[in-house]
Amino acid sequence: MPMSRAQVRCILAPFGESNLSLSDGIDQASEGFAERHFLRNASLLITENAGFSIAITFVGLTTVMPTFVTLLGGSPFLVGLIGACQTAGALLTQIIGARLCAGKARMKPYLLTPLYIGRPAILVVGILTFILGTGTNWLLLSVFFVALFVFFATDGVASVPWYELISKTVPPTRRGRMFGTAQIAGGLTGIAVGWAVSRILGAHGLPFPYNYALLFVISGILFVLNNLPFVFMKEPVLEGAAVGSADDVSVVHFLGSLGKILRDDANFVRVVAARLLFGVGFSVFPFYVLFMSKIAGYGTSSLGLFTSAQVFGGFVGGLLLGWVADRVGTRSVIRLASLVGAAIPGLGLIMFGFHDRLGHLLLVPAIGIFVLIGAAMSMNMIGFSNYILEAAPVELRPNYVGLFNTLAGTLLIASPLAGWLLDQTSYGVLFAVALAGSLLSLVISLGLHAPVRE
Repeated sequence: MPMSRAQVRCILAPFGESNLSLSDGIDQASEGFAERHFLRNASLLITENAGFSIAITFVGLTTVMPTFVTLLGGSPFLVGLIGACQTAGALLTQIIGARLCAGKARMKPYLLTPLYIGRPAILVVGILTFILGTGTNWLLLSVFFVALFVFFATDGVASVPWYELISKTVPPTRRGRMFGTAQIAGGLTGIAVGWAVSRILGAHGLPFPYNYALLFVISGILFVLNNLPFVFMKEPVLEGAAVGSADDVSVVHFLGSLGKILRDDANFVRVVAARLLFGVGFSVFPFYVLFMSKIAGYGTSSLGLFTSAQVFGGFVGGLLLGWVADRVGTRSVIRLASLVGAAIPGLGLIMFGFHDRLGHLLLVPAIGIFVLIGAAMSMNMIGFSNYILEAAPVELRPNYVGLFNTLAGTLLIASPLAGWLLDQTSYGVLFAVALAGSLLSLVISLGLHAPVRE
């Protein structure tokens, strides 16, 4: 069961009761502020979220980046390292973000500073790829992975104030639709991005690696510009003080609260387990584009089609799942995520087993896989992350978010292990493991409690 008010007080007792009364009063005061500025803040959050989707589509984590690494001579293990950089950077660094923003009256400074540092990293990859060119493959790979980790590490530091800023400015019953609208906006533009990617990487585009360099430059410029929506947001000034002092989220206190939460909140343990098992299937996503090339026979010229299919999946996912999250509940989105997560390797197994017999029909499940990958990526935010924001006690919300994402950070080994497993076995075995993980995630999600909404 979720932690009771009394249990929360026991955890916060060493730090004084004032935090609790402060959070109660500030929560009530910020409700009126959120309503007054909802249209402005929600529009800016949608713009930023959609802008992020568009920027990342140019260098897709499951399409462009895996082929870039492979064309530079990288092994399946290095392809898996893309997911490891994302997971380790974005999740394991969140305790730093929690410590920086704890007890602070405003979240925006602690959100923007790491983004100013990290988001230009993608632009650096593009510029150095133009400068270094061919014949420096391992140097380019080194630059790419360092920049990728820096990008996601700073994004991870910014994540805790980002979640707190959303919690302060968007009511729970509107968050699903806000995230969904952002997916729709990003999806509509992203389909055109897929066409642009196919043109840039096509036979009449620049030669390798300059075609990929152009994609990284475009993406990097968009990421830098995408900080502007946060600058113009209106934030209630005092609510951040409800999360306690920076000492409350020191490594010692954080590890202590970890044990307390895991002992007392069985529902939290369930959602973490479901997320980890969902992540097993998620870790295989970068390998589908390699499968399409080596087994199904679809080369880099098909990347634009698969990119558009993935973006379309995110668009449809945002359209439907935002409504489901707000009207039915975020728990249902988690269950749908597990079902979709199982369908992706299921289609992969069909393609693996029957690719010689399907002929031209092989393109149907191939496109279906990338449509479902796009939907699954939107489900992670609208489902798991949104569920934690609703289910966590408000006084411990940053701790819950940081703890949840840090535990999810253990998935950093999943993608490299998937690459190793592929080297040792086959795509059939890899897809079977992903299918098993998603099905177990579904079973565990059936026991989740629905967060109480006032």
